[in-house]
Amino acid sequence: MARGVRELSYDSCDDWDSWATIPTHLVVRRFLILEGVGLFHPDIVPFLNYRVWLEVPLDEATARGIARERSLGREQSEIWKHLWEPNEIAFERKFQPKRSAHCLVRPELPIA
Repeated sequence: MARGVRELSYDSCDDWDSWATIPTHLVVRRFLILEGVGLFHPDIVPFLNYRVWLEVPLDEATARGIARERSLGREQSEIWKHLWEPNEIAFERKFQPKRSAHCLVRPELPIA
């Protein structure tokens, strides 16, 4: 992370059933790899040393998210389709996140 930041605290919304945030505190030792489109928010971008944009069609990203949730025993396809997808589209339109990436990757094969 940039600017000498070695500790990071944030609220993560990993509990979609209750929409509760989970306080998270990370201590950065050497490298910290974060994922998520929201990390490309203009308020966060200055704190990231290197940004990779993985260009995956929205329908494929949605299918992967649904499959991941199902593998964890959660059926949340409606949330992915009716909440996550529209949020992704709105975020991309508003902030054009891939423009702030250092590297753009377009995989030729589906990522397992």
